[in-house]
Amino acid sequence: RFIVYLGDLSYVVYLVHWPVIIMWKSYFDLPSLPVRDCVMCLMITFMTSIVIHHTLEQLFISASSNVAFAVVGTIYWCMMCVVLLQLPQKLNILAEPKRNISVLEAIKWNDEQGHSLYFTQRPFKDCKDDPDGLAMRDGYSTQSVYECLWTPENTTGSVSILVVGNSISHRATKILHKILKENEDLKEMRLFAHSACRPTENCPLFHSAMTQLVERMKPDITFLITDDSEALRTPITNLTTDGPLSAFVDFLKPFIASSKYLVLDEFYPHSNTTAGSVLDNRIIPILTMHHLIKVYLNFQDFLNDYASYFRRIDQLPVRFPNLIRHNTSGPLCAEEPGYCWWFNRSNFHAYFTDNSHLTSDGRELERASYTRILEDLILRVK
Repeated sequence: RFIVYLGDLSYVVYLVHWPVIIMWKSYFDLPSLPVRDCVMCLMITFMTSIVIHHTLEQLFISASSNVAFAVVGTIYWCMMCVVLLQLPQKLNILAEPKRNISVLEAIKWNDEQGHSLYFTQRPFKDCKDDPDGLAMRDGYSTQSVYECLWTPENTTGSVSILVVGNSISHRATKILHKILKENEDLKEMRLFAHSACRPTENCPLFHSAMTQLVERMKPDITFLITDDSEALRTPITNLTTDGPLSAFVDFLKPFIASSKYLVLDEFYPHSNTTAGSVLDNRIIPILTMHHLIKVYLNFQDFLNDYASYFRRIDQLPVRFPNLIRHNTSGPLCAEEPGYCWWFNRSNFHAYFTDNSHLTSDGRELERASYTRILEDLILRVK
């Protein structure tokens, strides 16, 4: 009889359990459920299911079809009214004073950060035309907004910095500029990048020009900043004879030989995972009164997915003593141990403009690590 009773409850349990779990995680702000919370959710689920089973479910089992249609029709009518009257948005606004977050401001900020205007111009206004860099590349140029030179006013410094890569380096230059604008030791910072180009995978003409530039400029510090690489993430059979590692080592050699120090930005988690993809390619957190939908990635999942990449990168410092690895995933995943959040939970500002590019808040997360590297290397160069 008990088993039969559980069978009678089963469909209600199926309907009830997920809302209970979602509301419990949201109320206590839990990315996952510890055992104690699982037990509590299970208890609430069964108690709620028993009440529903002996009231609503029995009512509709014994009622006529007309009653069922009338109730369902009323529910759909209420749902339509809620949507047409924009009640969820209005409830958000009413809740703002309690949490001191402007939902409308956050939505506007996220939308502006994702606007192409921010990425179709040079990273900052003081980054000017670079005729010397153009000459060092024998006139090669494809994207002028990704090619510029910044020389601080009245500088007496001697340290030269080169930033190369793709659109990720264009964004990173914004935060490097903020860090360096008060540094008296800097002579110049040059940017040469090309959107969507990845080392050893595509854009051979651009990479040839990039190599030519670093060999002729001979910068004190070179930053190589790109995003994902399919080749470096492929499974490894034998590191000694690994083709992707060998190709990447050959790619790095000119930068190592012509720069006093080469800073390699490691790949960071991208929001084109299951959590990010639900937001339709623009990371605007779905804002409900209790932000029920969590947008994050398990950090261990990222490490597992990129295990081959990190094994290859681990080999580089042994080969190149002047190569500095910049751990970019650490700052992005430091807010809560074990998780990488795609947005700032204190103000709902997104960390990503799309699947891979960081917003200004996202870049700010990297400021401290960039600052440590720059201060250390400039001191060494001097």
